[in-house]
Amino acid sequence: MSAVPQQHARRRAAVVNETAGSVLESLKAAGLAFVELIRRLRRDPLWIKRFAMALACLAATGLLGALGHWIAQKPFFAMQRVIVEAAPGHALNHVQDGSIQLALRRIGFFDFFSLDLESVRDQVQQVDWVRKVQVRRVWPNALLLEVEEHQPIAIWNGDRLINHHGELFTANFAEAEIAGDLPQLIGPDGSHPQVLARWRDLRQWLAPLARSPSVVSLSASHAWQARLDDGSLILLGRDEGLGIEHRVARWVESHRSVMERLMKPVAAVDLRYPNGFALQMAEQQGGHMGLKKSAKRDK
Repeated sequence: MSAVPQQHARRRAAVVNETAGSVLESLKAAGLAFVELIRRLRRDPLWIKRFAMALACLAATGLLGALGHWIAQKPFFAMQRVIVEAAPGHALNHVQDGSIQLALRRIGFFDFFSLDLESVRDQVQQVDWVRKVQVRRVWPNALLLEVEEHQPIAIWNGDRLINHHGELFTANFAEAEIAGDLPQLIGPDGSHPQVLARWRDLRQWLAPLARSPSVVSLSASHAWQARLDDGSLILLGRDEGLGIEHRVARWVESHRSVMERLMKPVAAVDLRYPNGFALQMAEQQGGHMGLKKSAKRDK
C-alpha cells in the first residue's frame, strides 16, 4: 500500500475518533444535567411542582394543537362564499364575479385557517379591470374582497388605457368607452405621464373657448400637437422659447376677434411663432393664411 492511501485512512480514523469523542462528551454533559435536575427535585418540593406544571403545559399545548388541526379539517371551515364588493368610494362597472371565481380556482382548495391572503390578492389583481383589492376573512367560512376598479381616462398609443392615477393597464376598449369616447394620447414609450399632464393642461387652457382636446401627441423630437373636439388641429411645437401655455393663452385671447373677422371655420391653428400665429381655413387644401406673415416660426 502506498503512503498516500495510508495517510487518508489515518485522517478518516482521526476524524471518526474526534466525532465519537464529541458525542460522548455531549451525552455525558446531558446525563450530568439530568442527574443534577433529579437531585434538585428531591431537595426542593417547589421544583417538583414547577416541573410538573411545565410538563402539563407541554401536554396541553400539544393537545390543543392536535384539536385545532382536527377542527380545521372539518368541512364547516372550508371556504363556501366569496363576497365581492366595491371598495369604499368606488363602484364596480366592469369586474365580473365569474372572472374572480376563475382566478381563485387557480389557488386550489383552501379553508378559513389555511387561507393565504397574499396569494388571493395576487391572483385577483391579475383579473381585467382590477386595480387593487383588499382581502379579509369572514368567520367562519367566507372570503370578502373589496375591489377597486381601474377608471379609464384616456387611450394610450392605441393599445392600452390610462387610469385616473396615470397608470397604464390593458382592458377591452369597448367596455372602457361605455361612459363616452376617451381621448387619444400618443407619444414615445414611457412618456404617458407627460402627455397626460399636457392633455389636462390643454383642457384647462382651452376651457374659455368651450373646446377640449380629443387627441394629444408628442413626437420623438418633443414637438406637441392637439386635435380638438370640433376637429380643428393646433400645432404647438416644442415647449421652449415662449412657453406653450403662453402661446395657447395668446390664441384664446385673440380667438373671438379673429373669428368675427374671418366668419369661417378654422381647420388648423399654428402656434409655433414667437410673435403671432397662423390659420388654415377649413376649405383650404394647402398653405396657411398667415396673420403674421413676417413671424419666424419655431422649429
